[in-house]
Amino acid sequence: MSRSGDDHYFRNRVVQARVDSAEAIAFVVRHADTCAKQAACVAALVRKTGILWHVLDCIEAATAPAAAPRAA
Repeated sequence: MSRSGDDHYFRNRVVQARVDSAEAIAFVVRHADTCAKQAACVAALVRKTGILWHVLDCIEAATAPAAAPRAA
């Protein structure tokens, strides 16, 4: 995939994330009608956030310029 294709994907995710989050909130409001279900929803969100941070860390590591060698 070209760099412009990568950029296009991530730019579209900003818009799509708003839609996805609205759908997720609506789902939780409709279906998480007990403390246990609400806790499961929170746990899923925490897990997803951890995964997304890991992906971001991997992208940063893969695209960051190499560190300059340290002086001896």
